[in-house]
Amino acid sequence: MRGNVIHRKPMKIDCYTDASAFLELKEDWTDLLSESTPRSIFLTPQWQGLWWRHFADGHGLRILTVRSTEGKLVGLCPLAEVEGSFEFLGGKDLCDHLDVLSVPGHEETVANGLMEAIAEDFAGTREVNLHFVPEDSRMIAPLQETAKTLGWGFSAEAEETSPSIPLPQTWDDYLAGLRGKDRHELRRKMRRAEAYGALRVRTASPAEFSDDLETFLKLHAQSAPEKSQFMDTRMQEFFRQVAEAMMSEGWLRLTLLELDGAPAAALLTFDYDQAFLVYNSGYDTALAAASPGIALFGYAIREAIQEGRRAFDFLRGNETYKYRLGGQDHSLYHVKFVLNH
Repeated sequence: MRGNVIHRKPMKIDCYTDASAFLELKEDWTDLLSESTPRSIFLTPQWQGLWWRHFADGHGLRILTVRSTEGKLVGLCPLAEVEGSFEFLGGKDLCDHLDVLSVPGHEETVANGLMEAIAEDFAGTREVNLHFVPEDSRMIAPLQETAKTLGWGFSAEAEETSPSIPLPQTWDDYLAGLRGKDRHELRRKMRRAEAYGALRVRTASPAEFSDDLETFLKLHAQSAPEKSQFMDTRMQEFFRQVAEAMMSEGWLRLTLLELDGAPAAALLTFDYDQAFLVYNSGYDTALAAASPGIALFGYAIREAIQEGRRAFDFLRGNETYKYRLGGQDHSLYHVKFVLNH
């Protein structure tokens, strides 16, 4: 081991153990992510680095990389040691889609390299638990085959769902695709909000962003008791820094619905990989009769269609409203392998 990086040749497999790796690898990591499918905003070095800064809590860091003989980064897996096993960086509360990154065509090489690094460097570790791997991940099968070759235990089981709407070309086509009752309810709630008071839907500009984010945090916390408990001081600071970082990259969209000049609902979405990703929302419970929350979802979906996005992704969770708005399930898997050593 040299410094904070474990080097191997000629395999070009490295294990980074220091947070400086987020900056050191940023350019290559970003290039790798642009070639990977499926892509996830939660696997960007910006997101991963901020999560580590706020929630490392003494966990051991392992960012495993695999490079071609020419030095090109073809695979990456960011891990944290959690209670004797290793999991993806990002945790299970704040990230929705995670995966091992690989350039198409290098999946087997990446799987073999990662398994070798884990076998050699993760002394005493028995389990690696990879949560929220999308059903269309290209890495599940190669990891399974490599684990089988090594004689390790392996499992891949659906653990959650992530509903999303494949967006058509027009708002009318979207409405026509809903079930009759759901179409009627969405139209009714949007009309109800419009009739309640002077309605304005706007996207936070850079100049308004700081104040609007504080409005979002307040609306989120008051929406439900569990949201208030979740949004403690530490979480608020994380949200502020993530929002600022994503805004600077052009990946964040904070949309507010106002009634008679007062904020009634807010929606925090990521605009990434040609899709709107709904990360969180909130509304003023005192204005529940106006249905501002669902109305704002309707306006956001219409905006995504008008801007030519391919999908409106609700991310993790099987809440009923997601399906009433046209969400279709996509399974997320818990991939687990148990080492024999």
